[in-house]
Amino acid sequence: MRKFLAKLIEFLYPIWVKTLKITVNGDDEARPCAYVFWHSKMFPLLHSWKNRGICVLVSSHRDGELAVGLLKKYGYTLARGSSTRGGVRGGKKLLEALKNGFSIAITPDGPRGPRWRFKEETHRFLKLAGVPAILIGVGYSKHNKLGSWDRFELPMPFSRCVIELIKVDPRGKSRDEMEKLLGEINKIAERRATDEG
Repeated sequence: MRKFLAKLIEFLYPIWVKTLKITVNGDDEARPCAYVFWHSKMFPLLHSWKNRGICVLVSSHRDGELAVGLLKKYGYTLARGSSTRGGVRGGKKLLEALKNGFSIAITPDGPRGPRWRFKEETHRFLKLAGVPAILIGVGYSKHNKLGSWDRFELPMPFSRCVIELIKVDPRGKSRDEMEKLLGEINKIAERRATDEG
């Protein structure tokens, strides 16, 4: 069943995401960097940052397998692990990727929550990595929320999607400040998507 779902996602996603009217605002010039976004907001990001030399932390949990094929198809390299399963191994692979010139992508509330809480271990890792963090906010003019732990957001086809970016230095921010900034950039994206959609 999981293999079937993975193939279904690989088939439907490219069709679905191309119907969206996506606007990206903000600074995305830092390389390498760490892209940081809530787990529930990733839907348009796979498409918008494809084939750009990004290594993604993917959960060792079997749910992570659902995204592996799609990520590879869109040109991402993978670091398997998470804060709860193989986290040290995954972190080392991300650091190696940065040394080799790749940017990295992390969901600070993944892989299993709590939703929209910036984990302390993620904050420590970002400070250790020593690269700029690009905080990403995502908003839709129309979307549905799944019943998953993160209330994953699925945009309605042909809806407007606004992606907001802000560059910060994690070494100069506390965990609470990073969580607040990520929350604020998402509120800005949601407001602009609703106002302009």
